[in-house]
Amino acid sequence: MFINKLFKKKKVEKDNQQANLHKNSPVIIIHGAGTTKVGYSGEKFPRFVVPEQSINLHEEIQQFPLYDSQILDLEELHNSWRSIVEKLQIDLLQQPILLSLPSAKITDNSLIQNIREFFFEELQANRLAIITDAFLSLIGYLPILKRLTGLIIDFGFSQIRVVPIHNGSVIEDHIAQASCGGLSLTKQLGKWLKEQGYQGPLNSLLLREIKENFCFVRPFGKEIVKEEKESFNYSFQDEEFTLTEERWKLAELLFYKKFFAEKVLSGPRIENVGIKVPLSELTLPRMIGTVIRSLPNSLWKELFTNICLSGGGANFDGMAKRLEEELQYLYPKQNIRILYGTYPTLKSFLGASKLTQLPIFQNYWITKKNYYDEYYNLFI
Repeated sequence: MFINKLFKKKKVEKDNQQANLHKNSPVIIIHGAGTTKVGYSGEKFPRFVVPEQSINLHEEIQQFPLYDSQILDLEELHNSWRSIVEKLQIDLLQQPILLSLPSAKITDNSLIQNIREFFFEELQANRLAIITDAFLSLIGYLPILKRLTGLIIDFGFSQIRVVPIHNGSVIEDHIAQASCGGLSLTKQLGKWLKEQGYQGPLNSLLLREIKENFCFVRPFGKEIVKEEKESFNYSFQDEEFTLTEERWKLAELLFYKKFFAEKVLSGPRIENVGIKVPLSELTLPRMIGTVIRSLPNSLWKELFTNICLSGGGANFDGMAKRLEEELQYLYPKQNIRILYGTYPTLKSFLGASKLTQLPIFQNYWITKKNYYDEYYNLFI
């Protein structure tokens, strides 16, 4: 009992020290459909991620109460925000809050209205900024890009989004989305393994671990090599699976139009009929090319050479190379460059961490006075 009390006392003291250290630092809350990352400006990694996942790999993957920009459980969402404020001991009078949204569409969003009402009216926050995660991911690549123009390929939990950004502005009418994010691939792997006797849920942590650690992307246009035919045995407790072609076939679904096209939710607005590609013909590389070619010709060169990957799917071994090879095949007159940095799942957090340190960004915080005066631009 004494040890427990001592441990708790030391933990409280440590938390208080951390709170004092960051008492004026902006707080970053990166919302995703699967998880939310929380931390401080100027740091490379979030302090914690919610919801916390079970250590039991047979459990289902826990989700944050957001899906795209839709609120799944308003009370749970508000409780999560309260918990974040309490856990980091945030002084809302001193520390501004930057939130990102897992949404490709950034206008007419009821979630934005809910956020500003809750933080300004209930939590009495003093300063707030709400920014699309695609823009933050672009900021994460800024040391390479040198300017705020690029194409973000966001491999999200629920969706894959292709988001063009020019001079710091998201070109919303030309965004494309497909509902084949990480969860969709995890469930597909589960369907295949059920044929080998898998009994658990299709969205289990076990399946996600297999997907993330043992699946990869094949090179474009090459015969299946010996290594790709090799079997891999995976054992967990009383279950055992053999993975052979499943290891590369899973990610291959993103390049297979019969699967991918059925998942396309929206394509870019295209005025030039000559470059239209039917939705039924889309694969991930074709969707990328269609988004770029839906924009003015003057932007094509810069966007084709600044394709930035973010999110969990970017971690598939071979993903960046396959996209580059296939895009070069589809658009031989273009120079193709795929940017893939370390920690692609943290790109938006890293971008937010950098952005909130820039002197010029300090003019973008929305104050409580701005909110009550109804004079603000809450979203970049």
